[in-house]
Amino acid sequence: MVSSGPVKEKIFIGDEVDLTKIPVVIHSTTCGGPYISAGTCITKDPDTGIRNLACLRLQVLGKDQTACQMALRHTWMNYQKYEKENRPMPMAVAIGMHPAYEVATNYTTTYPLDELGFVEPMLGEPVELVKCETIDMEVPANAEIVIEGELLPKVRVDEGPFAEYTGYSKQALGKNMAPLFKVKAITMREDAIYRHIQTVRYTDHQALAALPIEAHIYNRVKGVGGHVNIKNVYVPPWGGNFVVIIQMVPRFDTEPRSVILAALSSAYHHPKIIIVVDDDVDITDPREIIWSIGTRVDPAKDVIVLPGVGTAESLDISLPILANLPVGSQFRVGNRLGIDATKPPTLREKERAMFERAVPKGEGKFLLKNFLS
Repeated sequence: MVSSGPVKEKIFIGDEVDLTKIPVVIHSTTCGGPYISAGTCITKDPDTGIRNLACLRLQVLGKDQTACQMALRHTWMNYQKYEKENRPMPMAVAIGMHPAYEVATNYTTTYPLDELGFVEPMLGEPVELVKCETIDMEVPANAEIVIEGELLPKVRVDEGPFAEYTGYSKQALGKNMAPLFKVKAITMREDAIYRHIQTVRYTDHQALAALPIEAHIYNRVKGVGGHVNIKNVYVPPWGGNFVVIIQMVPRFDTEPRSVILAALSSAYHHPKIIIVVDDDVDITDPREIIWSIGTRVDPAKDVIVLPGVGTAESLDISLPILANLPVGSQFRVGNRLGIDATKPPTLREKERAMFERAVPKGEGKFLLKNFLS
């Protein structure tokens, strides 16, 4: 905790608050209005006081209020506790920080656990926090802008549509009914820079969410069966954050399947399709993935379909709705797919050798520039 910081250089409270003076944009052709898309929303568990960070979409509805659409995770769990007691939930929205804060914001782990604890090791220095002006909350002292306020209990307003990281804006579902965020104060730097994330194409939003998913799944699958030779985990931009590519060297026939099952039962709702490939495949190249599936997969034994496994990411509109929730979101049925596109395991050396890739003679030894010069 520090007494003050750059985010306190300008302070607006009460009637001075005006969100319309912040350059919030309408970022797609299908959005229902201007959205704050890069805000780290900070709340607390009312029972433990432990903070939670989340990237929530905030549709600006006027000078001092927004709609707040939240995912079915930790912020929603906190809000449920406040709403049950008919109390407003304090929330601060920090905008414009070091990317380490945004990576931590997108990390999903056990509940409750303060994601600010993940920022310090990434920065290599202490995380400086200051108290808010009007609510009981701590925020990064070096943020560009902080918006303070409360999520009102049992109040819902029209929200949406919004162009999400999936590439869709949910127009087919019409408007959602989302909680109302009432703004009480805005603090900022003297020369504050407003940070915006364009979610429709593969930009910051997908990458910031993909990195924590990769780390979480890597830590989860490398210990399957005591030890698995996991080379890499990749959440590709062309998979909508729902596809995970895992590179490994299988020792036994059962290892890829065990890895697939572990990855599909992680703390994240996003992973829907797991593709496991061998160490000779470039997992960042879609052509390599398709080639591996086309030449190494026997559909009769290498494909796993798991219907109704838990719940799925609420924004995955390809999956059926299990239940609608009073925060304008949905539980979806967690149907899953696993594809084993690895070579035969090292235990069967002769069969594995049959899948050694053929390469052009002299590949890598001759450079075009040498002939042109």
